[in-house]
Amino acid sequence: MKIVADADLYRVTDLFKEFGELELVPGRQITKNHLINADALIVRSVTSVSRELLSNTPIRFVGTATSGTDHVDGEYLAEHNIKLADAKGSNANAVVDYCFTAMAELGLLDSCELKSMTIGIVGCGAVGSLFAKKVSALGLSVIVNDPPLQERLEAASEEVPFRFCTLEEISRCDLISLHAPLVKKGTNTTYGLIGLEFLKSLSKGTVLLNTCRGGVVSEKDIGKFYQERNDLNLVFDVWENEPNVASEIVKTAKIATPHIAGYSMESKFAAVNSLRKSFAANFDLPIVNRELIDIDASESHCEFKEGNSLKTILGQEFSLNQISNDFKSAVNDCQDLNYFDKARKQLISRREYRGALMDDSALGEFQKKILAQLEMSMSKS
Repeated sequence: MKIVADADLYRVTDLFKEFGELELVPGRQITKNHLINADALIVRSVTSVSRELLSNTPIRFVGTATSGTDHVDGEYLAEHNIKLADAKGSNANAVVDYCFTAMAELGLLDSCELKSMTIGIVGCGAVGSLFAKKVSALGLSVIVNDPPLQERLEAASEEVPFRFCTLEEISRCDLISLHAPLVKKGTNTTYGLIGLEFLKSLSKGTVLLNTCRGGVVSEKDIGKFYQERNDLNLVFDVWENEPNVASEIVKTAKIATPHIAGYSMESKFAAVNSLRKSFAANFDLPIVNRELIDIDASESHCEFKEGNSLKTILGQEFSLNQISNDFKSAVNDCQDLNYFDKARKQLISRREYRGALMDDSALGEFQKKILAQLEMSMSKS
């Protein structure tokens, strides 16, 4: 059994070496030649798993350590009876942490105005539903747009967990967070879902946060919009044609990061471990090394220092402002491709907030409530 895997997948050797020969290749450099004698391919979103890559190879299993699968030619895999496994939901908590950190960076978590804001969520899968759950628990008003999910729930007469609404209603929200998959075909396409008309309908100061896929927002229309107005707070982690990003769009964003919202030690381990289980099940193989089910105990959480603002506290270990500034500088110097991979490698050591220890003695009650939703452990000095 031969497995070709992206060399940058977290602990991929530990998790897959028991199954056979493992060849590690940087994700952007995987070619057909690597797959000539391979049975399985394990990738990230940086590898385009196309018809051209897989044709005339013996590949029987493709695993992607991502929630989205728009970089995989699913039709080709189905035609050739190649099993596809994804890691949907593995990065949900990491992405929600990013969303809260972005809100803190914009000053929203420390503002009394937060309680009166309406949050609009587009896409209510693993990430969107978790974000909706956490902000709802804070007492904030939340509405959701997800036509396919709404149809399924209504058809099954299941209880609807949130208030579903139209995209037009979403446009009237104070903060809009995008968590939809990138769908280019069918009745519920999301490619270019956020276009010029939608952008023009947004009020001054609206926060538009995109952590799903770049193509969900039309960057061409963002450029047109900013020729007339520049009063939105854009927080973009994903881009069309990444890593070859549009520099003018990066510059207009309040916070611009290189597709790292879902990057954490916990999410990367969970994703690869999920693929490990799918791989073993597909080939009917036993999993011998079951002790690899958790993050190493030695990789412990940090203890957050005391602070009187969530912007200061959450930025201690995950500074979106610094990452954004570095990314913008790299794009300005035409080094965005190199920075994409560099930033991701650096952030593989990022820990999620849940379980981290925080001295909350200087915080207000609502701030403490927010940290509780992030599942941080509180202590008083």
